[in-house]
Amino acid sequence: MFEILIAVLAVLGGILAAILQYVEILKIKKRKKEDTLEDRVDKLTSSLKEATGLIDEVESEIRSRTALAEKLESDIKSYKELAEIKKQEIETIVQFVRGELRTESRKSFWAGFSINFLFFILGVGATIAITLITK
Repeated sequence: MFEILIAVLAVLGGILAAILQYVEILKIKKRKKEDTLEDRVDKLTSSLKEATGLIDEVESEIRSRTALAEKLESDIKSYKELAEIKKQEIETIVQFVRGELRTESRKSFWAGFSINFLFFILGVGATIAITLITK
């Protein structure tokens, strides 16, 4: 008896599985039939519009990055020119300072020589005066 019950349940399970499979196939066919030519054209059109929008966004991003790159190149060129100008200004200032140092060193040499010569003369005069006084 138990075996007959198992056999009946197995047959009912198989029939139920077949019915469910058939229903699933019907759903798939119904979905395919629902997609008319107009539906597919609408889907294609919306997909193309979306793709066009994405392409426009990418082009815009590329344009903005290109503009940024061009601005950076321009800034680099300007900074290089400024560096060259500053380099020339620095070289001019260095040459001026060197000239001033040479002039000042000559002046200080002659000022030092004059002071030393004055003390030499004073020393000679003091020696002569002391010698004359002590005799």
